[in-house]
Amino acid sequence: MIKSIDKTTIEEFEESFKINVRAPFIFSKEFSKDMKKSKWGRIVNIGSSSAYNGFKNSTAYCSSKHALLGFSRALFSELKDNNVRVYSISPGSTQTKMGKLSKDQKFETFLEPKEVADYVAFVIGFDKQLISEEIRLNRMQIK
Repeated sequence: MIKSIDKTTIEEFEESFKINVRAPFIFSKEFSKDMKKSKWGRIVNIGSSSAYNGFKNSTAYCSSKHALLGFSRALFSELKDNNVRVYSISPGSTQTKMGKLSKDQKFETFLEPKEVADYVAFVIGFDKQLISEEIRLNRMQIK
């Protein structure tokens, strides 16, 4: 959602938090039960570069992604002793429906969703001591 705060409705704000915070909370709460029992698991929360920087006309979105980052940090701390790894992966601008709404950036330079997915699959494959619980993915423009 790309809207100024004065044009964002309470319903839109709540919807952003339902999708970006409440849903990951519910899934994590339910799935972590079996993960803790088996002493193994992976939880991946897809954040956003918006969790680290506020951007105009996206107050609801940025604040929900910031909340997801805090949730992921706390959950990582809570579950790590059970060998359940929690990852917060925060891509920069990505070629999605929402990305097409951006007016100040070139859509064709955005990250490709498949590239982000491939990176997630790679990162969660590590099963020894190495953990990178907070990952920021950005685009590199070569001119």
